[in-house]
Amino acid sequence: MTVNHAASLPPEAVPLGMDLCPRCDKRPIKLAGTTVWLCIHCYADEKQLQARRAAASQSFVAANFATPVCMACESNDVDADGYRWWCRNCRAVSRVRRRK
Repeated sequence: MTVNHAASLPPEAVPLGMDLCPRCDKRPIKLAGTTVWLCIHCYADEKQLQARRAAASQSFVAANFATPVCMACESNDVDADGYRWWCRNCRAVSRVRRRK
């Protein structure tokens, strides 16, 4: 049974890499989505949807670099720890959440 961890929980309170993503139920949770913690794939899908909605309203939206494939080198050897997303191939790193 998958537990839906609230996105407001800090990474230390969530079993990153162990519980499955509540949206796809395939991959381990890594990043905080809008309401729950998600895998990298579902996180990227959610951010792309938010960007499309914002673009339709002509609002400014920051780019999302936390995707399942590195936008710099196109490697799929990426990971995340709740605060950062990184590519093991080219060593690109992006902060996805602020530490309190």
